[in-house]
Amino acid sequence: MTLKNHAFKDMGSQLDLMNTINGGVTMTQVEFGQNEEGMYLNLSNPAYDSDNYHVELKPNVLTIFTTLDPMTKEEAEQHEAPVVPTFVRNFPIPNVLDPQRLEATFEDGILTIFAPYKEGLNGNSRKIDIQHL
Repeated sequence: MTLKNHAFKDMGSQLDLMNTINGGVTMTQVEFGQNEEGMYLNLSNPAYDSDNYHVELKPNVLTIFTTLDPMTKEEAEQHEAPVVPTFVRNFPIPNVLDPQRLEATFEDGILTIFAPYKEGLNGNSRKIDIQHL
């Protein structure tokens, strides 16, 4: 890493810290991954607890958003002022995943959404050799 890139990286961390100290919020970190059982999505933000995260499943789309004040969906509907999320992301669900078996866990400050592969997909794949004519 060059000195110029290193300086900008450090400056970005300092700006994020100053934003937080001055009443802002830190950015939510998002990490994708997969293993032999399915795909996962990790979200972390040191400013949030599990009550700040909201996860909704719509047809073929997973929506995750956060609010500053932890509240249930019923509390948000009864709230007079609109609740403005601090983070909103929509994630399309690929056809190879089973959305009905999605799981969400919160541990050590990390929200993990796990989507297993659909049944029977693992045994149906094979490598096709290309013939040279």
